Amino acid sequence: MFVYKFETSEEHIFEDNQLPFLARISLSRDDYQWTSPIDVHNDKLEIAFIEKGIAYYTIDMNTVTAKAGEVIIINPGTLHAVSSSTSDPTSIWVLHAKDFKIKGLEPNMLLKNRNFIILAMKDNLQFVQTLVNEIRFLYQKRGFEASKIVNFALCMLMSLLYDMQEDVELIIPDSCDHFAKDIMLYLNENYMRKLTLEGIAKHFHISPSHLSHEFTKYFSISPINYLINRRLCEAKWKLISTNDSLEEVAFSLGYDNVSHFKNTFTKRTGCSPSKYRELYSD
Repeated sequence: MFVYKFETSEEHIFEDNQLPFLARISLSRDDYQWTSPIDVHNDKLEIAFIEKGIAYYTIDMNTVTAKAGEVIIINPGTLHAVSSSTSDPTSIWVLHAKDFKIKGLEPNMLLKNRNFIILAMKDNLQFVQTLVNEIRFLYQKRGFEASKIVNFALCMLMSLLYDMQEDVELIIPDSCDHFAKDIMLYLNENYMRKLTLEGIAKHFHISPSHLSHEFTKYFSISPINYLINRRLCEAKWKLISTNDSLEEVAFSLGYDNVSHFKNTFTKRTGCSPSKYRELYSD
């Protein structure tokens, strides 16, 4: 028989009962040329659990590798992108949490004095896998009671990760040029609008060629190509997570007509929107 007695009861890490709310959970797999373009979440914390394989992350212009059994935590406002290893394809569960406040930190932040971190779960792996599976299962059930349990499970996961960060000494600073980052933030905040290179340049009071050059220099992709990739990444999520029609998906992402959306999606992913929804809606 095993008995452990807790002598004292410590307060939880959340301030004034501002507990996290699970805004979104998604699974990223190396199917149909799966990639996640450079992205940023200004009001949400991202927790990515590498279920299998190897993933290559670019976070604030730092390139890092994450493998099965590790968790990547990314604070709000941090530029990041991920791609899969071709030799060892990855599967990543991503959770977005918001509406919480940890004592001593800004709203929706989990990390202290750093913008991201990679943690090896090791002895906690089974516990984390169980939490993620339960969150996925309950999130799909919806309903008030399921939602409450999901957010309690999220609290447990975040409390564990908060404590684990103390054992990691490496802090990687932000090395991205501020002007390039400002352009990236603008694109992420406005990708659902009808944007043109000229319009973006006008917003920043510079020439289109100079804006394109500065952006491409840091992110190795032109602003317009990034904008297309960003829209298609969101389109994939809408296709498998909502019942929106193709017209509704297209118009919500800034496309003038559904035919243009269909052609762009098929050309970039190798699969039509309807086929993609059929294959991955489960």
